[in-house]
Amino acid sequence: MKNSSFDKKSSKPEKNKKRFSKHTSFVIAAAFIVVLIGIGAVIFTKTPRRVEAQSKQQTDKKYKATKSIIVDRTTGAVRRPTTEEVEDLVKTLQATTKRSDENLQSLPVAGGGVALDLDGGYAGTFVARPNEDGTMETRCVFSFEEAAEFLGLVEDNS
Repeated sequence: MKNSSFDKKSSKPEKNKKRFSKHTSFVIAAAFIVVLIGIGAVIFTKTPRRVEAQSKQQTDKKYKATKSIIVDRTTGAVRRPTTEEVEDLVKTLQATTKRSDENLQSLPVAGGGVALDLDGGYAGTFVARPNEDGTMETRCVFSFEEAAEFLGLVEDNS
């Protein structure tokens, strides 16, 4: 005796398991290429000399803190950073927010575009500062100037 429900299941045609149609895949690929071309255009409009000059200019500047952004390890109190702590913070912020297009590898893509490997760069930097009540205020910044403003670092002209 045959199981009729089994025969019905096995006689059904298998469904097509494609996620996207050819048209949808083409649109996604075209959008990706347009984004890459846009990123390449933005990056290549900055000349390396301009980036180097900006970096050197920031390095030559001295900064001071206008806000209490350090939690003292022994007392737990929020205080302003020392001169050495400011110097270390400025060096770290300059390194993490550096946007140089030097040594980035580019590859030609279909349609005359260029794909640029950003090598992990051009992402935001997450910074935080303590509040008096023990909470932290955070921000994602994309430049040294944004980070300095948020943390209360200003150029020391004295």
